[in-house]
Amino acid sequence: MSGLRPRESLVRVTAPAKVNLALSVGPRRADGYHEIDTLLQAIDLADELEARRTSGGEGIGLAVEGEDTGLDGDNLVVLAARAFLDAAGLGRDAPGLSFHLTKRIPVGAGLGGGSSDAAAALRALDRLFPAALSRARLSHLAARLGSDVPFFLCASPLARARGRGERLEALPTLPPRSGVVVMPPAGMPTALAYSRLEQQRSQAGEGATPAPDGAEGPLEGTALGAWPVDWEEVAAGAMNDFQETVVREVPLVRECLDALGRTGPELALLSGSGAASFAIYRSEEEAAEAGKRLAAALDARVFRVRTLSAWHGRATLEP
Repeated sequence: MSGLRPRESLVRVTAPAKVNLALSVGPRRADGYHEIDTLLQAIDLADELEARRTSGGEGIGLAVEGEDTGLDGDNLVVLAARAFLDAAGLGRDAPGLSFHLTKRIPVGAGLGGGSSDAAAALRALDRLFPAALSRARLSHLAARLGSDVPFFLCASPLARARGRGERLEALPTLPPRSGVVVMPPAGMPTALAYSRLEQQRSQAGEGATPAPDGAEGPLEGTALGAWPVDWEEVAAGAMNDFQETVVREVPLVRECLDALGRTGPELALLSGSGAASFAIYRSEEEAAEAGKRLAAALDARVFRVRTLSAWHGRATLEP
């Protein structure tokens, strides 16, 4: 294992959130997952992860701070670290690793916070243990950890994801845009959102939008099917199959989306299966004014954000 000797360094990694600029949900697959076709955009609302090798075989330690910690034994940072060490042949308990996670992305928001934290752990360990795993092995681990995790290892902060999220196509980025994310105090678990969507489609006699694995997805043939060349095309094609279902079940989400719509955004949409909604504006001034109005009007957390045209803080090493 001499080639896997870790650097005695502290690694700091930024773990940004994402929003879904378009999200189409297809049929349930044999493995229990649904086919999806989605356009993912990273934003500057981000968690921060520090990783350090500790002396001796002390296992994996994790400290979490922030308003939304979501701290438990199944935290995705710990799961990602265990998966990395196992795949690298290092075992779960040696060497010792210490993580410190500062949470800013709300939990249960549809913003990919947990998935981004997992990807950040993989990136940090890739720096602490250089050449331990190939890029292909890292991508495979990411897909096993969660549907959104591979996106946060993608070459571009704008990407199209298909399958269950693991089939990624990095896209040319768009100029940064200012926006607002609104997180109400109530939402709907992802599994329940899928279940309710299936029920409503069945009651309406509708099938899911077909998107068989390996075939063209439902965004094909639209401006978003290749890649959007500007924000006007994004706004024209923005959609989320979960939105009608979630706003029907959770009145607070409907209230937030209605309030976002009244601020005159370029687009306003549910992200993922919620509960967070977001809006993109044509100018920073419009976004700032909208943020003030929304914070005063809603019983919800309001975040000013900006879309990313490049990944920031991928990983930095310190002695």
